[in-house]
Amino acid sequence: MAALSREYYACLLGKHQILGGLHIITVSDIYYPDESYYNQQGVAALRVSGDFLRERLIELSQRIDVDTMIDVHTHPFSTGNVWFSGTDDRDEINFTTYLRDEIEAEIFYASIVLSQTDYKARFWSLDNGGRAVQTPAMIKTQKLSEAIPSSDGFGKKIVRIRLTTRCLIGACGRSGSTPCALSPAGK
Repeated sequence: MAALSREYYACLLGKHQILGGLHIITVSDIYYPDESYYNQQGVAALRVSGDFLRERLIELSQRIDVDTMIDVHTHPFSTGNVWFSGTDDRDEINFTTYLRDEIEAEIFYASIVLSQTDYKARFWSLDNGGRAVQTPAMIKTQKLSEAIPSSDGFGKKIVRIRLTTRCLIGACGRSGSTPCALSPAGK
């Protein structure tokens, strides 16, 4: 993480596909909001402006090579065993519902939260009743040496999500922007 004194955010854009029943999102772009796009940025709170997110959604709807948004943010106060907060849950449920109700194009959505040592990831979809539901997701790195542990207790298994550590580190303010993939575990 670039600094432990405040949370950071990045938005990844990618292309969703299903291969052998596995949902895979190949990431092609990483966007970092500059200071002007943060409405709030503290050690335990983060609010990115609607303008930043709106710009990403417009881009998603105008391009044919991407159809997925992945929110990445840090919890710098967590040294391990990271979790999504109640605020994260509410915001992501509302965003998934917003995508269903307000956006004509089919846009897929996932989210990742990083602590100082590990991560949690999830893929959002709608159930048959139209409610937002999450599926836990795993990060699978391209190299075993890049693997980062999951707080979901998946252990050393590195299957189901293919997302390089360099991509995640880049999303948290470090260098690196290797193309990545994300898929829900168990799907």
